[in-house]
Amino acid sequence: EADKEKVARKLGKPFIDRAVEILEQNYMNSDFGIEEFCKLIGMSRSLVNKHLNAEAGVPLGQFIRNYRLSMARELLANNKAYSVGFNDPKYFTRCFTKMYGVSPSAYVG
Repeated sequence: EADKEKVARKLGKPFIDRAVEILEQNYMNSDFGIEEFCKLIGMSRSLVNKHLNAEAGVPLGQFIRNYRLSMARELLANNKAYSVGFNDPKYFTRCFTKMYGVSPSAYVG
């Protein structure tokens, strides 16, 4: 609990808000990942995972992927879904289908 308060004071915002803000600025960069996220938020990977598990119920890698997939869902109508940081269209399709239960092409159609 003391760690949580210390982090909140340091960041000036609740942890999850800061995490989403970082992703908003970097989700299109396919080279942006766990290491880069931890550097920007100023915490170790284990501490980030601890906070994300407590607040969002998922580890950092899943949090980043889920954010990118939610952005992709919004961008599908503009045919720009692959600009959310996935290098491999097959992997993107597999992740999107797993998360939303329908393929990207079926979602648009």
